[in-house]
Amino acid sequence: MKKRKKTRKVSSKPDEYFQLGPIEMARFGNVISLRSNMTEAGHKELLNKLVQSHEQKKNEIDELIVEIRGLVSNCYPLSLLCYAYQNFFLSIINNTSEVQLSHEDVLAGRELEYILSVIASTQIEKLSEHENDPTEAFLLISEKIHKLYSLVQQYFIYFIANKRANAGIDEELAEFIFEAQLSRFYRGERYSIYEIDHLKEFCSPHNDVFMKLFNVSINDFLDGLNKIRLSLTVGIREALSCLEKAMTEYERIISERREDDNSIFKILEENQDLKDYADKGMGMLFGNDLFNLSKLTSWPLDFLKKLSWTIGECDCFFGRPLYTGWPTVEMPISKKPFICINGQYYCFDYYNLFDNIYRTLEKLIMTEEPSY
Repeated sequence: MKKRKKTRKVSSKPDEYFQLGPIEMARFGNVISLRSNMTEAGHKELLNKLVQSHEQKKNEIDELIVEIRGLVSNCYPLSLLCYAYQNFFLSIINNTSEVQLSHEDVLAGRELEYILSVIASTQIEKLSEHENDPTEAFLLISEKIHKLYSLVQQYFIYFIANKRANAGIDEELAEFIFEAQLSRFYRGERYSIYEIDHLKEFCSPHNDVFMKLFNVSINDFLDGLNKIRLSLTVGIREALSCLEKAMTEYERIISERREDDNSIFKILEENQDLKDYADKGMGMLFGNDLFNLSKLTSWPLDFLKKLSWTIGECDCFFGRPLYTGWPTVEMPISKKPFICINGQYYCFDYYNLFDNIYRTLEKLIMTEEPSY
């Protein structure tokens, strides 16, 4: 008689379990289970509450946008954008992929693009440095923009519930709207190292029209883009490296000098390499050289103008009748990636530049040369 094999009993206990009200989540290995224990009566009650709160939620977002716009309009744009970039940079440091970013890290990137879009759409009179420390105002703007994005993400639950109750909405359309709006919060089409090669493949066939319309070759254009890419991703590290080289060179010179006058200013005057390292590091770390396109690229001024917003130039972001200034509509920075402040052209937003530059160029070429 054969010996019966023992069958191993599979445990039904989950590896992880979470419950919030009627919602249960459990993980069994690499399988996640989601279940709602809400009764039909409870579901109807929830939908009614969402419908009743829909208009209030929309008004809350509208009022918050007006408040943010007012705060931004009272700040010096260049200082505010440098602050927003620093927040963005700190959010991605030590992360090798976008999937490693936390919710707050993601919002730091969205904060930068929203501030850029507000500046491009708002007349700002303050075009000089702040007399007092603006940190408190900047922190308040950050706090309110993070709140705005959180509210907007929640809003579409209220929106769909309201549509179902009043006008009716196809379930597939409701799912599409919800997922489409959530997807607007994602950025980054590919790893940074592949961006230039990807664009080279798409842009190279258009070299002749580039030269004709913009007086820029595709190679010069891609070289400028690569310098912007490096500046926005590893520029701070390069700045620190330059300052370290300057300090090392300064110490070497001091050890070899016999003069009594070892002042830093005199040494800088006499040693061009040391001065170059110090100027480059200070300009990138404490100035605006990380973002200044005149220093990063050799592109003609006319080309920069066509890819840049001036302050308050865009009239559609806050001029639309519905969802005025909402981050879920097409933002100005996705149409033109650069901003002009006091006659200088800057790039602060890495993701909107590289995610949208090909379509931006396509539209620009078709505007300039409709028959192309």
